[in-house]
Amino acid sequence: MSILEFLQQALTFAFGSGLAIGLFVFVYWRNSARWRLLARHYGRDWGRPSETRTMQNGVMYGQGAFNSYKGILKIGVDQNGVSLAIIRPFSVFYFCEPLFIPYSEIKGWQQQWYLDSKSVELEFARVPEVKIVMPADQVEWMRKRSGVQMTVRAEPTPHKDKPVFWYYFAILQGGLALGLVAWIIFDSTLL
Repeated sequence: MSILEFLQQALTFAFGSGLAIGLFVFVYWRNSARWRLLARHYGRDWGRPSETRTMQNGVMYGQGAFNSYKGILKIGVDQNGVSLAIIRPFSVFYFCEPLFIPYSEIKGWQQQWYLDSKSVELEFARVPEVKIVMPADQVEWMRKRSGVQMTVRAEPTPHKDKPVFWYYFAILQGGLALGLVAWIIFDSTLL
């Protein structure tokens, strides 16, 4: 291999790697648009909350898309509000600075988002177009620590956004998986 061939391969590899890394960064940056919108109004350094829970769940939606933060959300509470952050090392990939949202700016409604548990949708006064859906027990933990400053209504959300498509998609996916298992079992017995 001549030096010219080696340089050609090195440049091709560098270009391909740069393009792949650039696309990766762009996708994650674009995927964090809703979090960055909240950060413009509620962004601040992670303070010293009186209580913290890590590896929590949440689904942020708005602007025609959603992000699931399953098991990578860190929640802190104190007498003034709720702190939200993405745990490390995931915070690097999501380009998300910590948030602090005062209790007075949070409204909540019962929601049917998760298939296996009750959930609550949280809406924020300064950014009503972005919402976070969390398991009901997680929101109840936050509400109790707020001294009941945070309002969670028992009635459904007024705008009727529900992930009906995802329920049907999950049922279809489960049915396809069971069908595939049945096909493999019956097909192997015919041999």
